[in-house]
Amino acid sequence: MTGTAGISSKLRKLSLFLALIFCLSLTDINVYAADSTYPPQPEIHGEYGIVMDYDTGEIYFEKNIDSTNQIASMTKMMTVYIVMEQIAADNMSLDTMIPITPRAAEISADFEYSGVKTFKPGEEYPAELLIKLSLIPSCCASSIALAEYISPDGTESGFVQLMNNKAAEWGINAVFADTAGLEDVGAGSSPRAVAILTQRLIHDFPKVLEYTSMPLVTFNEKDYYNTTSLIGSPDCMGIDGVKSGYTTPAGRCYAGTAKRGRHRIISVTMKTENNIDRNEDTVDLLNYGFECIASRESDPGLMGGRYAAIRADGVWYAIGNFGTVFALDDNGIGTVTKLPEGLSYSYKNNTLTLNNASLHELKLSYPDGKNLPDENLTLKLIGSSTLVGGRAPALTVSDGVNAAVKGSGSLTVTSSGDCAIKVEGASLTVGDKAEIKVSCIGSGGEKNLRSAVEVADGSFIQKGGTVRLISTDTGLCVKNGSLTLKGGQLGASGKFCGVYACRGSRVLLDGGKMTA
Repeated sequence: MTGTAGISSKLRKLSLFLALIFCLSLTDINVYAADSTYPPQPEIHGEYGIVMDYDTGEIYFEKNIDSTNQIASMTKMMTVYIVMEQIAADNMSLDTMIPITPRAAEISADFEYSGVKTFKPGEEYPAELLIKLSLIPSCCASSIALAEYISPDGTESGFVQLMNNKAAEWGINAVFADTAGLEDVGAGSSPRAVAILTQRLIHDFPKVLEYTSMPLVTFNEKDYYNTTSLIGSPDCMGIDGVKSGYTTPAGRCYAGTAKRGRHRIISVTMKTENNIDRNEDTVDLLNYGFECIASRESDPGLMGGRYAAIRADGVWYAIGNFGTVFALDDNGIGTVTKLPEGLSYSYKNNTLTLNNASLHELKLSYPDGKNLPDENLTLKLIGSSTLVGGRAPALTVSDGVNAAVKGSGSLTVTSSGDCAIKVEGASLTVGDKAEIKVSCIGSGGEKNLRSAVEVADGSFIQKGGTVRLISTDTGLCVKNGSLTLKGGQLGASGKFCGVYACRGSRVLLDGGKMTA
């Protein structure tokens, strides 16, 4: 039998061996096809795209990943890689003063290629500053100055040969024609090649992420902002790089990366039509990669808050952008599962659909850090669905949620407690051809007024459909809130009254028909 010391020793040796493999050649990592258990892949605007796991090389998404196209300023990642390689070899340092050549100064003066206009021939700047200017505001002249300093023959073309030699060494499908990604003929890289370049750059020289995560760089008392405008965006938690690009042949491109916990994802989108599409692709691709890992490891936290949390039948469900469903325990730990039968959710349009569902409880709110992606939630009715609440409300809408009931289906809501539907600090709107019947019949509480629908510090709005409210005491009770009828038919009845509005509440009849 092997002792624990022997096992530990073997594990240490195995870890060192695996680490050595990773350091020697990231491109040798096996590339896997997308797992069928992962959520459905997103649709993107770009003609090319990829999502890759930084640590394993696993491909989670692919679209024309081995076809090539020009990559515009994403080219600068290879330029910076060669520069950082020279620094690591002690051939220069971050403090080395780099002269501005006539070629670099000429490009600097051309606004089409560079927003940094103050370079003049013979000026000298630290290498680190020129690296920042290349990566953050995407200054083409900075890349050219660095390249001509390092090039064996002092020319940009000599440096380009170093770039192409490195691509050949890695075995990636990439050809470079210049150092900045200008509108060059003959250049082209595949999404897979760009992803591997990104992987190598941030693995071999992690300091680069310090630069790419900066919102701006100050040069000659002027702030130059990061062209990768998603840095710091709440739409994609953990994004810290790396490089965007644009030329007419390349379209709008983005090589992105983000880290959450111990995981890092790399995404590439190429040839989109505009910045909005480019950013949307990057957010979707990065979030998709993390959702794939989250589904594999049952960790909804990796989705970075980009999920809806809905309580049904006494269970909190976290639903990712792309449909992965987790059942959450009291500590927020998730288990991959499915929503109850008849209940489905679309993150893209924030729609919860009840399709002939039969549930005991449905709660839409933002408690304890749980969330919906948008306060405007659509509750779509298909067929005939029921919600049964027992002593608790069957349907609760609270904490700022604006829920709109739509569709042509019907919903029957019952409870024997104080109310069947509770709207608290939120709003509930009924429209389309929805048909809702709500009843609260029972002993309720000794001090509370029983009602089919209770609105507290919120609003109930009807724009269409048919709503029938029946209760032991009152059909609709408004406590410091509002009732607005703009369309449809509202019927409310109770032994005490149909509609009861407390002092400070507001009732507006602006259309429709009410019977109370």
